Amino acid sequence: MGDDPNSDDRERTELVNPWMTLWLPKQLLALCVIALLLLIGSAVLEDRAKLTAFWDDPKFWSEMLRDVAVTLGIAVAVIISIEKAARQQLESLLLRDLHSFRDAANAKMTEAIVEITAVRDVAVKELELFREIAEKALANVAADVFNEVLFRRFPKSIGDEIHELVLKADFFRHDYLVTFEMKMKQATPRDPKVPPVNVMEISTTMRYEIENIALQPKDYEIVVQLEDAPVYPIVETPMQIEQVTVDGALLSLDAIDLAQERLIFKHLVKDIQPGQRKKISTKFRMIKSLDDYEIWTSLTPGDGMRIIVYFPPNLTHWGAFEIHRKKVTIERGGQSAVLRLEGPILPEQGLVLWWRYSEVLPSA
Repeated sequence: MGDDPNSDDRERTELVNPWMTLWLPKQLLALCVIALLLLIGSAVLEDRAKLTAFWDDPKFWSEMLRDVAVTLGIAVAVIISIEKAARQQLESLLLRDLHSFRDAANAKMTEAIVEITAVRDVAVKELELFREIAEKALANVAADVFNEVLFRRFPKSIGDEIHELVLKADFFRHDYLVTFEMKMKQATPRDPKVPPVNVMEISTTMRYEIENIALQPKDYEIVVQLEDAPVYPIVETPMQIEQVTVDGALLSLDAIDLAQERLIFKHLVKDIQPGQRKKISTKFRMIKSLDDYEIWTSLTPGDGMRIIVYFPPNLTHWGAFEIHRKKVTIERGGQSAVLRLEGPILPEQGLVLWWRYSEVLPSA
């Protein structure tokens, strides 16, 4: 339509023609009346003597009324046909214009959506780039301030260690809780010549929340590692990872790796948003000696740890100490105890629990 300069004039002509045709019935009716009057006038002019007879002749009036009725009927039929055709033509033109307007509006809307989408994609990329630049800038500023303040009083090696353990951390651990249940049992050695041996079966449940403290989304790796105890080789499995969950959802344990007397499970929790927390829970079982120990340390900075220990009957030779500047607090209660380490905990800091159960067993 835009290529033909005369198209607009044709469209206006097509729109005007229907309205002009609406006047044709009235003009046609007027012509019929004029024609009728001319017929009567011509008849009268031919014979003026018969003029008086026309008014008194009933046949004249009946024929004239009949002709008028036929003429009016034809005129009405023509009027109806012309008006119907004009209305249909007008409706067709209006529908065509309406469809053209709708198509044009849809095209404009599509163009607007495409443009908005493109602008949004550009904005998202620019925002991601800004976050990366901001994070690097803040990290550099923090490092500069830290170095300026700390290195004035301490050697560079200490500053580097604190920077590695604290300032570079992407995650912080909250509400670290361990349930450590001990049970003495007899196990069957693999060598049939060796009599049953007494071992300590440990059932452990570990729960904590991990929080992303970085300025952008990060992935967090869950690592569960069990080491084989120096117990005489027995028939049953010395260690077993039973369950790992993230926010209550069970994880598949098909990826467990057994190598060099170690049982290792790793799982990557992807795309944790800044400030977002994930609840981690692990449950495992292991076999230890009657006289043994267990160590709990942190891989990420945290806000303390709490260990609930359930001892077997008559176990009184046990103790706990901290790998931390603060002392561990111990709450004893019958055959259980609660070990607490309050305050911030850095990586590789934690608690040690030891026990001596062979001393309370009767001698053979």
